[in-house]
Amino acid sequence: MKLRNGDRIAVIGAGPAGTFFAYLAQDMARNLGLDVSITLFDGKHFERPGPPGCNMCAGVISETLSEKLHQVGLDPPGDRVQAYIEEYILRTPHYGISLYRRRRRFPICTVYRGNGPRGAAGAVNVSFDDFLLDRCRQQGIEVMPEMVHRIIRPERPEDPVILEYGADNRPFEAHLVAVASGLNTRLLNHLSGLGFGYRPPRTLYTCQAEIPLPEDFIRRKVGHTITAFALEHPYIRFAVFTPKRRHLTLSVVGKRDVHPRDLEEVLNHPQIREHFLEQPESLQYCFCRPLIAVSAARRVFTDRLVVVGDAAFSRYYKNGIESAFDTARLAAACAVEHGVSSRDFRRHYLNREARIIRHSPHYGEMIFRLYDVIFHSRRLSAVLMSLLARRPQSYSSRRMTQVLWSLFTGNIAYRAILRHLFHPRMQLRLTVEQALVIGRKLLTGREFPAVGDTVRREVEALGPLGFGQTVAIIGGGPAGVGCALALKKLSAERGIDLKVIIYEGKDFETRPHYNQCVGVLSPPLETILEQELGIPFPHHLVQRHIRGYTLHSDTGSLPLPDDGRVSFAVRRVTFDNYMLNQAREKGIEVIPSRVTDLEIGPDGVMIYSETVNRTADVVVGAFGLDDGTAKVFERITPYRQPRFMNSIVTKIHPGMETAARFEEVIHAFLPARRDIEFGAVTPKRDHLTINVAGSRITAQSLRDFLDLPEVRKVLPPRDLWEEDPVTCFKGKFPMRVARAFYGDRWVIIGDAAGLLRPFKGKGINTAILTGMRAAYTMFDMGISRQAFRNFHAKCEDITRDLPYGKLVRFLALRLAAWKILDPILDLAGRDRRVADALFNSVSAHQNYRVIVRDLADWRLLLRSAGAIIGHLTARLAGWTRRDRRRASGAPGATSGKP
Repeated sequence: MKLRNGDRIAVIGAGPAGTFFAYLAQDMARNLGLDVSITLFDGKHFERPGPPGCNMCAGVISETLSEKLHQVGLDPPGDRVQAYIEEYILRTPHYGISLYRRRRRFPICTVYRGNGPRGAAGAVNVSFDDFLLDRCRQQGIEVMPEMVHRIIRPERPEDPVILEYGADNRPFEAHLVAVASGLNTRLLNHLSGLGFGYRPPRTLYTCQAEIPLPEDFIRRKVGHTITAFALEHPYIRFAVFTPKRRHLTLSVVGKRDVHPRDLEEVLNHPQIREHFLEQPESLQYCFCRPLIAVSAARRVFTDRLVVVGDAAFSRYYKNGIESAFDTARLAAACAVEHGVSSRDFRRHYLNREARIIRHSPHYGEMIFRLYDVIFHSRRLSAVLMSLLARRPQSYSSRRMTQVLWSLFTGNIAYRAILRHLFHPRMQLRLTVEQALVIGRKLLTGREFPAVGDTVRREVEALGPLGFGQTVAIIGGGPAGVGCALALKKLSAERGIDLKVIIYEGKDFETRPHYNQCVGVLSPPLETILEQELGIPFPHHLVQRHIRGYTLHSDTGSLPLPDDGRVSFAVRRVTFDNYMLNQAREKGIEVIPSRVTDLEIGPDGVMIYSETVNRTADVVVGAFGLDDGTAKVFERITPYRQPRFMNSIVTKIHPGMETAARFEEVIHAFLPARRDIEFGAVTPKRDHLTINVAGSRITAQSLRDFLDLPEVRKVLPPRDLWEEDPVTCFKGKFPMRVARAFYGDRWVIIGDAAGLLRPFKGKGINTAILTGMRAAYTMFDMGISRQAFRNFHAKCEDITRDLPYGKLVRFLALRLAAWKILDPILDLAGRDRRVADALFNSVSAHQNYRVIVRDLADWRLLLRSAGAIIGHLTARLAGWTRRDRRRASGAPGATSGKP
């Protein structure tokens, strides 16, 4: 079942989950050319102060939610923001932990969900929920200020759902109903009785108070800080103070329901009185008892009905607004792009991302049980403080800082936090710290840090790239420029001021250079450049169109059937220069200098070069197999260059007319020689490019290759050559993935990382793609070692292909060495599957895994074995006849065996 033009969508609840769903669904529908009408139902009036407009929430917009709102154009305006948060403090009965981050990608801010607490009416509407409703109205979404009392499911899936709303129970037909009512008990009980299996989440009552205080008191005493207290209380888990302009929001969360008397106990607690409120009994405040979900709902969809927000599932104890956004976005995308049936919601709403939110209560409960144990134990707290304070720049200390920051802010999933905590390296470090704490106490009688101390740590900006950050890229080839262009494009799309620098020691315009690359641009590079990187394809640089391939053995050849796609032969140096100039036009700084040294520290990267030294937040190595730069990385990181194969390239100039008559085909050779694994002849505008490759290749190997009979048949006569190809260029390309090619604040891409198709082929494409994937990783995941693991995973199409490439390489070398390649070429002339496999191997239009899979057919293998046996039998018979003629003295019997 799909939505059609003219269909109606009803959204029950105009809090964040409902408004996010309506706004995003409308936007997605318009992008697809789908005309639907959306109506929001809610009886609350968010423009009113106090209980009539309150949605009972602390109103913290996290850094990750700020980014998501920015991406869809819902940044809260300045008059709706109450405070910007710069620091989180956790105060335990024994210690304090202060975490701050100077540079963030997006701000953390606080808002009022309604128009402020009771008695706080002002001239300006400060309601965040009302702001979202206004944006929905601007999108053409109807807002109905009425309550929905009843939902009537249709008997047939193709019929609409009926809602009854308002005091007189007016009917409303909808082709999709999104329930975003929060934890409204009455409506959720009604949903449970509709018979499709919905069960609401388990809930707890919390307590919240809006405490009016003078602005200067908040500025002086609280500042831009959210402070959490782990109190010595049997069932209160924590109390959190969140600053607003003229109020301090107190949220009290317990292991069971929290009552107003518990709120009074918290306000009179000695820790609270010491740090914030010296005379709480004199305070007059507005308070409420919001419900929070501590489990996920069950069966949150049926045909034409879906539940989003808290009523479905949310993050345990934290980030309710962000959970509302995530569930609303997933449900809207499913409904608009896929359909509104129960099956559609099961497949596309409850996907991997939704399951992470759904399982959050399970992992969150585990984490907060650990929280209770650690922060209420003096010794365990001392171990944690020692880890943070004694060696602040150590790996474990920095990782624990990130864990605590993520726990406070909700930037990453609870499951990922647990994975960090229980990593063997972290557990070993905590064990060592515990021994040190006990030993220090026994030997000196003192503790470090001392009881009552606050450890202040800056959180490393290893998250996604943000405002004002700098990326330095070493290498101006396709990988480096591809990464730089992708970074600039992403920063422009997301409204982030990002500085990108490229270090390139070669000057392609004024000094002659030669790149040891044939220079063939294969499809779909044209699409990648124009659609993914936003630059025009350089048709003016194309010297020749490549329309096919011919594969040669020692004695035979086969024109391979092509797939109709055209490749382009260019001069590699001019292409690299074009890409660098495009980078300059996009505002990327290109420094014409070689990098001589690096310093990678917890706060950033220092790049030393022959001319200009710069600092950056992350460095990207795109230096190919340049030994000098590789040594720089090997000296300061675990990186080691990949194993490589040598190649030698030269050019033949037979004259413009002869070169122009050369067919638009690349000739590939697999000669039966130990030093040459493969060779190729590629036509250009006024010359032919010849390259040979092998582990033991030399200049003599190139000369021998040019003298091979099968090669001389393809090349123009030597008397037409303007000069002998005595000038040749030696290079290399990787044969396996490099060791340890990423870490905190650094990543290596392209050839330098060994991320290249075996037997080469499509090297330029692969280099650009790895650069783009690194850029997306830095924007979406961050610049930590953990984030770059995601980049490694994104390159699985390359790394998983390596074993299959080795297998194909082994078979090709053995067939050529044993002189049994000819029967395979003969079989390819009769069997299209074999011909396609050879074409894809040579052209790199398909990966080796697919090639091997297509050839792994027992009937085809039997045919191949039969062809090889027949060829060997014929050769053996020929040798026997020659031996007999030699024995009888017949003419021609003196020739040796082939």
